[in-house]
Amino acid sequence: MAKFDTKRIRAGYNSKEHNYAVNVPIYQTAAFDLDTINRAEAIWTLEEDSPIYTRVGNPTVSVLEQRIAELDGAYASLALSSGMAAIAYTILALTEKGGNIVASNALYGGSEDSFSHFFPRFGGNIKFVEDRFDIAAYEKAIDRNTRGIFIETISNPNAELYDIEALAALAHRYHIPLIVDNTVATPYLFNPIEHGADIVVYSATKAIGGHGNTIAGLILESGNFEYSRDKFAQFYEPSYKIKDKYGNRRSPYEIDSRSPLIIHLKAFYLEFIGAALSPFDAFLVLQGLDTISERVQKQTDNALSLVRYLENNKYVEWVSHPLAKKSRFAELAEKYFPKGAGAILSFGFKGTEEQLNSFFSHLNYFSYHVNIGDVRSLITNVSKTTHAELDEKHLKRADIPINTVRISAGIESSEDLIKDLDEAFEFVFRNDDIEFTDAAAKDIDEIAELERISFSKGEGASREAFEYRLKEYPQWFVTARHNGKIIGIINGASSRRDFITDDVYESGGDFDESGKSLLLFGLAVHPDYQHRGIAHELMKRILLKAKEQNKVRAVLTCHEERIPFYEELGYRNCGKSKSEKGNQNHYDMEITL
Repeated sequence: MAKFDTKRIRAGYNSKEHNYAVNVPIYQTAAFDLDTINRAEAIWTLEEDSPIYTRVGNPTVSVLEQRIAELDGAYASLALSSGMAAIAYTILALTEKGGNIVASNALYGGSEDSFSHFFPRFGGNIKFVEDRFDIAAYEKAIDRNTRGIFIETISNPNAELYDIEALAALAHRYHIPLIVDNTVATPYLFNPIEHGADIVVYSATKAIGGHGNTIAGLILESGNFEYSRDKFAQFYEPSYKIKDKYGNRRSPYEIDSRSPLIIHLKAFYLEFIGAALSPFDAFLVLQGLDTISERVQKQTDNALSLVRYLENNKYVEWVSHPLAKKSRFAELAEKYFPKGAGAILSFGFKGTEEQLNSFFSHLNYFSYHVNIGDVRSLITNVSKTTHAELDEKHLKRADIPINTVRISAGIESSEDLIKDLDEAFEFVFRNDDIEFTDAAAKDIDEIAELERISFSKGEGASREAFEYRLKEYPQWFVTARHNGKIIGIINGASSRRDFITDDVYESGGDFDESGKSLLLFGLAVHPDYQHRGIAHELMKRILLKAKEQNKVRAVLTCHEERIPFYEELGYRNCGKSKSEKGNQNHYDMEITL
């Protein structure tokens, strides 16, 4: 028997049957000529296996179905237009006559949301187990109406593992199939059927296709499960849709007792619902399969490198991956995943939502979007994206804290990826050792010296002005301190005239007299710290203070070279300053609070 790497290239395709084309041809056609009435009848009664209409069958799609079936050792398979279509078809078909599916309580957000709210509308009830790691919890949830157990082989987003063989044994003891979503693992890392799974679903959009260029889904049937008539009566019902040449109605089970689910789906679901995979999309998935071993192995190796880096990062609260230190899944990883435990990992970000936004913005080699399994490394905050449909209760049940960040490792250089993360962490937390506090009268000497040596020439004020404002209005001073030393300062005052001495601000601008505006005077940062964004942080903090004290806007006058700095913070350029008499290089700026 051919090995995996040979099958991924050659399985399901004979060039002699396709005009000797080296690559699988794209049969981009809606329908196929029937030639004769006799041939048409033979096709319709399944005596001849030939395509009729692309919604229900296409040669390009068929190659993909045969290839993926061989890779997983499945008896039959069906390609669909998305992974969610594969899940939906499977759940709806198994629960057609009523019943429930027992499921893990930590699934991909789309799966969990559809399980909770969508499938029950059609009679497909889902029973989430209380403890997804306890086999006894699954058994407790099974009743006489249960039609299957559903799990992910590697969960999304926390990369949890489950004892597949134990779950398969439990399912078979109750004469129900074990359904596994093997999307994250792929056939390269794990073969579910070898370990007892009966039905396998994939989002081929992910690592099977691998290039983020198409949407596709797959359903595989092992051929080893015996569907009982009492639990799965729909597979035993004769139908005109699959009658023989004499007009006798037949059931999916009669057509093929080893794959009644796939026969049922092809006869009814593809015919009446659609969700067919297009020939071109099937071609793209086949192209991805050609390199699945190299891609997934590199992604898996990269993921482990990122795990080791993150485990030693002080800005990371926790790391979730089967091979992370102290992982509860180490034994299962050794048993089921000798090649590695996949490209997915998650970690807890030690910071605010604003810092996380800044972190994402400063990454160069991680794309912020919600796919996984791409050749590119991807990152997302799952509680606000892929699992945003889950409420707080469901997120807690699935062990997804609000600070969860998921990474899908790509095939870039692991050194570049680690450096990228490191630089983003450094940027976001560069001021982690800086203390921002209000100023006091005793700070006047440090403030005056800082003003003298800082870059903010022309935006400062005299020592006398500082002393006056610091004494009368200390609430409008914010300092940045490193090891107790003041290395940054910003100050301001209400724009009422009685708050401002003549030597600081000579009226003549359009600043109001109501006291509802904050007038900013001094912004200074020590030259050794100017690369750390302290000026921005000082400005943000004093604006927040102004807003809390019911100011409606902040105004200042700056040199023209500083205009971009303030515009970046949201200030509007009001034109050349009316208050800086005789100086054509100064401009008035304002921001609404």
